[in-house]
Amino acid sequence: MTAKYRSTIGLLLLSLVALANVSCLNEGDKTIVLVNQSSSDNGGDTNTEDTIPANPYIVDPNTDIPNIQYATEEENGEHYLILYMTGIQKPNGQGWLRLIGTSGGKQQNIWSSIDNTPKALTVYNTIDGQDQSRLMKNDLVFLIDNSSSMAEEANVIARDVLAWAQKLSSQLDMRFGCVGYDGTIRGAIDLTSYDILSTYLDRNTGTDITVGFSGSNSAELESKAANYSFYSDIECSMAALHFANDNFSFREDANRIYVNFTDESNFNYNNTHYSVEYLASQENWSTSQGTIHTVFSNNGIFDEGEEPWLMSKYTGGTVLFANNAFSDISLDTLPVTYAMQNSYVIRIAGVGEFLDGEEHHLKLTIKTPENDVRAEKMFNIVVGDHLEE
Repeated sequence: MTAKYRSTIGLLLLSLVALANVSCLNEGDKTIVLVNQSSSDNGGDTNTEDTIPANPYIVDPNTDIPNIQYATEEENGEHYLILYMTGIQKPNGQGWLRLIGTSGGKQQNIWSSIDNTPKALTVYNTIDGQDQSRLMKNDLVFLIDNSSSMAEEANVIARDVLAWAQKLSSQLDMRFGCVGYDGTIRGAIDLTSYDILSTYLDRNTGTDITVGFSGSNSAELESKAANYSFYSDIECSMAALHFANDNFSFREDANRIYVNFTDESNFNYNNTHYSVEYLASQENWSTSQGTIHTVFSNNGIFDEGEEPWLMSKYTGGTVLFANNAFSDISLDTLPVTYAMQNSYVIRIAGVGEFLDGEEHHLKLTIKTPENDVRAEKMFNIVVGDHLEE
């Protein structure tokens, strides 16, 4: 029998401290609300607590854990915490990490604990094709700078975006959205299928490709766009991100992924809400709100304003530099492609005792046997304990 639990979020005022093997929360802290789903297997993740290895101590982390989606599931009276996570790239582009959970013995490279109590976990690596029922859904939004400086690469980007989206649709459970921006939100289409996205991007050429609003809610999107505009040709990638986050119809059980195409810095107009630094705190941008990947097509040249690729750094995304004509890369080889193809579903056992509405500390630690990948992220989970029919 499966029971559903409604969960609540508590607002926490916490000090930010350096990452360490401690019970307090760090920068990147997150309050997670657990939402029930169904389960089909236990994955061998029911180890007793006295046999579960503790999280190893991490010195000098060199890798970010990307933002996640989350849920709980109940099977035979046992409750599990489920984490959905896009792939983790090894430092210096040395391939993608295959995560191995509690049953991996000496090969284990990911650990979890709640309130410093080790918890068994099983990892389903999408690349292994272990369980088709656990494949991650992906809602992918293209943030496309359509200012005049992007004229050289606009047509190539649109062509490559469509070819890439078509290929992704044939391999993964995908929906696509798009926002065209400079200092204003100049166009958008809400999350939809590849075919409808293709019709939208085929309407015009040049930077006009992403000008105009389309879809069943186009009038509403166009009306709201004025709230995110500065009426200037100076780009604000963060305004485009907030616009999509606030107004697009994301699926609750899908990873939120953004790809930002720009050739300029982010200008925040002295508004902290539109600064890339806004993303540095999980108090502002929670792990469930998505990961941003950056394609910067100006040969890595940067003069003023804010570095737009910090949007990726703060959310665990990837960065790719291209030339002005966008002729030296293929979107098929974008790191975000591999991040989706190498995504994970992580199943943490024994969380039923935390269905009490109280605050509990969850810690994830990643450390490879070779010690070449080291990462840690801490969260705060608050689980409501009343039954929902």
